Amino acid sequence: MSFYKYYNLLKSEFVKSTLTLMTGTILAQGISLLIFPILSRIYSPSEFGAITLYMSIVGAFAIIATTRYEKAIVIASDDLEAYSLLKISHFVGIGISVLNLAIVLIFVLIFGNHFNLTTIFKNWLYLMPVFTLMFGSSQAITHLFIRDKSFKAIAMSKIINSLGINVSMLLLGFLGMGIIGLYLANIIGVLLTSLYLIWVYYQKKYNTLKQNSSLISIAKKYIDFPKTNSLQALVEMFQMNGIVYLLGIFFNAACIGLFSFSMKVLMAPMWLIGTSISHVFFQKASEEYLRTHNLRVLFKKAVINSSLIATPILIAMLIFGPTIFALVFGEEWREAGSYARILAPWIFLDFVKAPVSQIPVITGRIKSMFFITLMGNVILILSMIYGGGILKNEKSSFIILSFTMCIYVILLLIWIYKVSIKKDGN
Repeated sequence: MSFYKYYNLLKSEFVKSTLTLMTGTILAQGISLLIFPILSRIYSPSEFGAITLYMSIVGAFAIIATTRYEKAIVIASDDLEAYSLLKISHFVGIGISVLNLAIVLIFVLIFGNHFNLTTIFKNWLYLMPVFTLMFGSSQAITHLFIRDKSFKAIAMSKIINSLGINVSMLLLGFLGMGIIGLYLANIIGVLLTSLYLIWVYYQKKYNTLKQNSSLISIAKKYIDFPKTNSLQALVEMFQMNGIVYLLGIFFNAACIGLFSFSMKVLMAPMWLIGTSISHVFFQKASEEYLRTHNLRVLFKKAVINSSLIATPILIAMLIFGPTIFALVFGEEWREAGSYARILAPWIFLDFVKAPVSQIPVITGRIKSMFFITLMGNVILILSMIYGGGILKNEKSSFIILSFTMCIYVILLLIWIYKVSIKKDGN
């Protein structure tokens, strides 16, 4: 690439917007990475395992808190329609939170004594609807900001979330609150993020817009998002949280803690930077597809840029993974470094896939994407069952899982590239 082309690339709106979000996420992750070595010496793998299991259950409800109507906000035909979709997302979020509370009550009353759950864990289940409501509200407003290209506000929300969670973990850990400190820290972080996004929303005076059509008609117009994309989101969520559930069946809380810690470190510099790229890509690709019906150039750029960002991390984990974890986080976490070394190739490819995974939504291939993702979950489940249920070995489970998911993601990327252009008759 010539210097002139490189200079123009740096000046492009896509790169500027991505850098804005990346600045926020780098600062947010810098906070996490600085505090991780202290947290790893305050909390045990079992305590991290317990909070990971809890938040993975919360995540199952949070991912469908608005039944994915928030995704439609970005591609809405005008600002009034986008604002109406925001209101729909909030109403749906309240309904899902109430449903969440009903499920928790039924579970605790009928099945609470049939599972090996601690009293603390069961008590915190009652706060899951609060998490669901805050996550739903934050997701909806964030997508409105993506549409509006308010990337600085999104970047700041990431910093606030990281500060809220990590500083709270640190302070509550020093106070000797143990696992309760981890629960409290997560809800503090989510609450602060929600309050900040709501404050910015009112500063921008979105609420002064007057809708020109009924919410019901707009909800019907974008009904494919709750009908198909919400199922898609649940299936994608299971690709990560499902591993936690299966580890809980085949192994113990310490194993979950080591796995979750390795994934947290891997994803700190990778997934959250990837989220920044994904937000910008979604907005840019939505505009580009309306104009040209061809996203292949954007696909190639996103894959190349993501690969360049993630490659140094992949190489470091493959060569020095266990040593890095032992030196930085303490000898107790060396095994987590071994897990990270095994899982790094899969996470690398998943990072590369993250931005372009929005393409099927933009090009109207939501249903096809759902079935392909469902196939990925089947591969994940079978891999974990074979490793945990038959081989009964954690590392063997992760080796099989990483290998099969790498093949799956590569095939998925090929398919996304093929559907990134509108053909005659489609």
